[in-house]
Amino acid sequence: MTTYHCKCGRVVKKSTKASTTGNRDTGDCVGCPYLLPYGPNEWSEDQKSFVQKVAGYECRMTDHPVDYASHASSCGGPNDKTVLHVESLDFDFLDTITEWVHEEFKADELTGGFNREALRAPEYMDGYRMTFYPAQNKKGIEAKQRLFRRFFHPDGTRLDMNPEEEKAKILADIEDGKTVQRKEPKMNKAYEKNPHDKPQECTAEEIENPTSAPDFRVDAEDAMAPAQSAAGTASLEDGQGFDYSGLTQKTEDALRWAEGQIRDARRKYIIDVAEAVAIVHEELVQNLDEHSNQYSEETFVAWCRYVGISKSTAYNLLQVNALMSGATPEEMAQLEQASPSLLYAAAKPSAPAELVQAVKDGDITTHKQYQEAMARIKALESENRELKHENEMERKEQEGANAAAMKFKAECDRRAQDQQRLEGLVESANQKADLAAQKSTEAWEQLVAEKKARKEAEKERDKATNERDGARQALQAAKLRGDKLKEENEALKAQPIEAAVVDQGEVNRRAQEIADRQTSEQAEESQRNAYDNVLLSLRSIENNWTLAINAFRSLPADMQRGLIDKLLKFSAKVKEDTQCL
Repeated sequence: MTTYHCKCGRVVKKSTKASTTGNRDTGDCVGCPYLLPYGPNEWSEDQKSFVQKVAGYECRMTDHPVDYASHASSCGGPNDKTVLHVESLDFDFLDTITEWVHEEFKADELTGGFNREALRAPEYMDGYRMTFYPAQNKKGIEAKQRLFRRFFHPDGTRLDMNPEEEKAKILADIEDGKTVQRKEPKMNKAYEKNPHDKPQECTAEEIENPTSAPDFRVDAEDAMAPAQSAAGTASLEDGQGFDYSGLTQKTEDALRWAEGQIRDARRKYIIDVAEAVAIVHEELVQNLDEHSNQYSEETFVAWCRYVGISKSTAYNLLQVNALMSGATPEEMAQLEQASPSLLYAAAKPSAPAELVQAVKDGDITTHKQYQEAMARIKALESENRELKHENEMERKEQEGANAAAMKFKAECDRRAQDQQRLEGLVESANQKADLAAQKSTEAWEQLVAEKKARKEAEKERDKATNERDGARQALQAAKLRGDKLKEENEALKAQPIEAAVVDQGEVNRRAQEIADRQTSEQAEESQRNAYDNVLLSLRSIENNWTLAINAFRSLPADMQRGLIDKLLKFSAKVKEDTQCL
């Protein structure tokens, strides 16, 4: 259960969680100015619009104690073009602001206001929310500022009353409304039970008093003379019922009969005079091209004044005759029963077509009903204008918000593009850095490999050099042995050999054997040297090829292709030379 608070301080519990709700238990609240009618809206064929079918009256309640203080607010403050909201329960205060705005800003620098006859439940917050719309220019802003300064403090609170004074006034207004209702129920109930007792309405101004004229003039004053009671408190013109309570039944019957006769005579009089004025207008105006310049509107107006009818009344009567002339026999019967004031109202060119048809059909029979229907139409039109204006303002605000959103989105897109571009630059820089680091690593690894290969090559070279030096030393030693053997051979040859003892063949054989042995040793030494040289060359080629491969990998593709061709040609030459060995 939620506790809700009425404007009068009454507390009600309901099983709902809404922030505002309606209290329809208002039997003791009749006369409270804050009651609102409730009921479905139904389409009226007579009025050609939706009309609320009132089922009862309710009080709008809030889930928190009522704030009786009036205050003004605006989304952007008093210095911009946004609407100004005034929230208050003091309807007199809202009326005062509305009248001041209408008097001060006739050029619509500030529009909007308060209408007690068109209260809407959605407009109730704590108080009733009244909206003003400034023109979308400097004059509108200045008008809004003037209203704010005229009635409110800078913080939006009311100037002429404090919250406690406002609360006292609002509670007093509620009690006053209930008191007035309690004092007048008999009058209202009597009328509800006898609605046909209320006389039809008309006004004495509808046909003016005659001025001096020839004897044959129609005396409009006599035809429209008010039926005054002895006390002079009511007349047929103001639509108020005559007080027959102090008269006898016979006198009352006579007066009521006379009242009906006068009312019927007036209705017939208006219709007859309207027809006569229309005939005169047709003769003097519609035939003006066929006769002298005396046939004119001026002559028509002068004739009407001659018979005691003013210019404005004459043209009103023409409108009444046009209304009667365009009616069907059934509609004519209804119009003949209408009061002069109702005929004048329905005959106006500005009269809504649905109201005119309602008068012709007999759905509207009194001028008061016509005025109430017209008030509803005007209230709806005013509400529609306000809604249209609110919608237009909301549309403009929405367009402004959309434009701001689009601008913000464009700025976000631009920043996103900049961010993406920067991220691309960072990514590119990172890739370049990674590539550079990779190349640096590869270069370093290649350098280390080359350095290692160089060391290996140097070791192989040193080994080959040592082997070559050893081979050379062995060759030199062999040469020295050969030279020594040769010297020995020469020495042997030089020594005398005794014939008897030395066999020349044996000597030659030994010499040849020594020579062959020396030649064989030299050949073996030469082969060993050749083998060592070939082996040393192959190791050098292998080391150089290792260095070449490491350097080859760091070269671009176009340079690699050129070197590959040379390597293939060199490989083919090596293969060819090998096959020829």
